[in-house]
Amino acid sequence: LNLKFSNDNSKSSPPKIQINVALDRLELLRKKIFNRVNLNLNCQGGICQSGNLNANISKQKNLSLKIQKNLKNDKDDEYIIDGQVSDSGFLIEALGFSNLVAGGNAKINIKESLVNKKLTLDGEIKINSDTTIFENEAVKKLAKDNLFSQVKDKIFSSEKTTFSSINIEFAIAEDELNLKSLIANNFKIGITAKGKINLKTQETEIKGMIVPGYIINSLFGLSKIPILGSVISGVLTGGEGGGIFSVRYEYVKKAGDKEGKFSTNKVSAFVPSSIANLFE
Repeated sequence: LNLKFSNDNSKSSPPKIQINVALDRLELLRKKIFNRVNLNLNCQGGICQSGNLNANISKQKNLSLKIQKNLKNDKDDEYIIDGQVSDSGFLIEALGFSNLVAGGNAKINIKESLVNKKLTLDGEIKINSDTTIFENEAVKKLAKDNLFSQVKDKIFSSEKTTFSSINIEFAIAEDELNLKSLIANNFKIGITAKGKINLKTQETEIKGMIVPGYIINSLFGLSKIPILGSVISGVLTGGEGGGIFSVRYEYVKKAGDKEGKFSTNKVSAFVPSSIANLFE
């Protein structure tokens, strides 16, 4: 481990920090092991201007990130964090966020900049391989909502569901996470979300929709999937007069509350014309 701090004793010049770490083996939470870890960072004035992080998860899986100047922007203080994680679930569990995610090859692209001398992150995470989400007690509590309970068992089979695609756009400034959009789907079901989370107080306001997965696929232009009765029947089909519908939901948790409030309502004959319509 090598740390270097330099300052020319001038109040107008922010300190420079250089970090170099090389480890053969790093054990994180839940006995998750990273091998051949190499971290190099060069930071100044509260922002890291260059660097890279590389680690092996297994023989065929790895974590690779790099920081470099954003050449597409003339701003002097905007940088790009770019890379990929071969197993998102492994990293999420190793960092202690959750043990309910498995798999998922993620591509990461995040802009970091200083706004009013505060570090801000604005990025995108794309997962285009199978990612399994396991049902937990929080989801079971949400099933108390009558409308959600009607589709929960279609989402979670054997207490888990596997999404073939997850796209997340977000921004972080100070203590607030702005979830611009989250779209997760497979051939059977699609889930969208957007909202804000205060990382300090856990105050949360999230809304979105649960829709047939093939709708999202068609909007993304990935493929034209036939509307098969065996896929759609009993998942999100209307009772009165038939027709495909979506479920709009909202989750609100105020600071200091132990649990948030989850509510749903049905949107009949929902045929969106754009991705934006999946949120409004």
